[in-house]
Amino acid sequence: MRREQSGWCFFWGVMAVTTVAGAAPLDEFLTANPGFQPWHGEGELGVDLMNSTVDLFKLRGDPDPRNPAIGDYRGVHLRGGLALTRRLWVDGGAWSRKIITPYDNGESLTLQGGMQFQVAQAFGAFPAVALRMSGWRDSASEAVKGSSTTVTLGGVTGTAQQIRVAEPRDEQLQWDLISTWNLSNQSTLSFSLGYGKSRVDFDNLFITDLSTDALSVSGQFLIKPHTELNGSRGISGVCVSACDRVLDFTVTDTNGQPVPDGLAIGYQSDYFQVGGMYAWLSPEWRARLGYRFVKWNRDVDTYVTQMGKAVIDSNHFLTGEVGYKPPHKFFEHVGFFLRGQVMMNQFVGEIPFTYNAFSAHKFENRYGLITVGVTGGF
Repeated sequence: MRREQSGWCFFWGVMAVTTVAGAAPLDEFLTANPGFQPWHGEGELGVDLMNSTVDLFKLRGDPDPRNPAIGDYRGVHLRGGLALTRRLWVDGGAWSRKIITPYDNGESLTLQGGMQFQVAQAFGAFPAVALRMSGWRDSASEAVKGSSTTVTLGGVTGTAQQIRVAEPRDEQLQWDLISTWNLSNQSTLSFSLGYGKSRVDFDNLFITDLSTDALSVSGQFLIKPHTELNGSRGISGVCVSACDRVLDFTVTDTNGQPVPDGLAIGYQSDYFQVGGMYAWLSPEWRARLGYRFVKWNRDVDTYVTQMGKAVIDSNHFLTGEVGYKPPHKFFEHVGFFLRGQVMMNQFVGEIPFTYNAFSAHKFENRYGLITVGVTGGF
């Protein structure tokens, strides 16, 4: 039996609407039943937070001794979806994020869009089934690591005092199979299985004060892959600021290990995810609890291993939400929600460009977010 909404119902919404950020953000809330009549839908505006005040369970461990605010998260997002027919659903969203780091502003922008088609309606013990395709991307103006860092590229090993990546970004394309069972008039159970492909890219890599066995240079250098006439590969650097004596250099690999085209920062990958959600609703309340597991297969992890760092290639997400619609005519199309999300390995899969051969070891810690917001239907 099919559930529909006339105009809008705060509680039976579009949790297909949300897919951006781990695979895509909030995919643990995917459902095969968006439940809207044609040309009706829902939107959501939320504020996302993590700091010492809301981190009641100390998910992030002890504060950073350099600055207790390091690791704090502030963001805002806007999501919405529309039913084009009884079976076809489209949605989109945008996230503005800021994570406090010791070296840069930690700001990034996430954009997402998706389309979902219900291939079968729920009938008796059989679930509703939907196919979904979505795309999402993250971008930032720069990413900076300002502490001393061991650099290994194609057998060339050295130490840099700062690494700066200009215009890092990622793009994902994802497909999901979703099933939803109607357990009762008030509750549903959903499962999803997804596969995606990802590409991480950037404009330029800058390294400051590089020291290797072959040379030591002061200043900031633009780094590029370099190939000799005999086919041996390494890296080259061209001075861009504050250089002392050396204005350009070349370091060639003699160990037979090729330098990756993306300099161990840009790379390609694919991923699999599986998730599920239990949802309960009443005329005034909605509650949802979702789980998602994501496993990544990245070509850059070969170089992560070469640099002696641990590969972090999976993540677990647990997300719970409570929504409330006041029983007043003024709130006929408006409701409020409180959402909490816990990640086992910080933002692995949520913001793919932040993971590379130089930052991989930073993702082995837990993290969480609290979101408060308003939702409206039409």
